Amino acid sequence: MVDTRASKACGVTRASSSLAFGTSMNRNLPPVVSFGIIALVILGAFLLFSPRGGHPLNGKAAPAIEASASDGSVVRISELKGKVVLLNFWATWCGPCRQEMPEFVSLIQDYKNKGLVLMGGVVNDDMDKATTYAKEHEMSWPQFEVTREIAQAYGGLGAVPTTVLIGKSGNVVEVYVGTITRNDIEPRLKVLLDKP
Repeated sequence: MVDTRASKACGVTRASSSLAFGTSMNRNLPPVVSFGIIALVILGAFLLFSPRGGHPLNGKAAPAIEASASDGSVVRISELKGKVVLLNFWATWCGPCRQEMPEFVSLIQDYKNKGLVLMGGVVNDDMDKATTYAKEHEMSWPQFEVTREIAQAYGGLGAVPTTVLIGKSGNVVEVYVGTITRNDIEPRLKVLLDKP
C-alpha cells in the first residue's frame, strides 16, 4: 500500500493543472459527457493516491542499504530479517518530519523489546545538524545520510517524510508518504510483530 499525504509532506512539487473546469472545456459537449470526464479524472486521482493503489516496492524485498550511521554503527537492512523495521526518511528543515518524531519516539519506546527497529535516513540535510536534532529530541535510533543511490532505490523520495514499513521477511509491507501518526501505523505494527 502507499498512503499519500502530500499535503503533509515537504518537497512535493505540484504542477498547475492545464485543465480548468468550466471555461476551457469544450462547450459543444453535452453536460452528461462533461460530468463523465470530470468523474473519470476524480476516480483516476483517487485510485492513484489511494492506499489500495499500491507502491512499486510493496511486497518486494527492501532495497539494500549499507551506510555509516551517525553513532558509528553501520546500517544494513539485510541484517534485520526477523525484525519489523520502520525506515523513516526525514530532514530537519521539514516541518511535517519534525511533527511526527514524537510519534516515533513513543513507538520505539513501546515496541523495541518486541522486535521493532527504527532507522532514520537523513535526506538533503547536514548530518551534524540532524544528529544534534536527534539527540535533543530523544531519537535513539541510528541516523544515516541518504545517498542518491539509496533515494533512487526507494522510489526517488520525492517528498519527506516518507516511511517504509518492512516486515520480518525483509519485504516492504507499506510505504507512507507524508506525516503519519501512531494511530496510522500501530495496528499494522501489532499484527506484524505478532507474526512468527
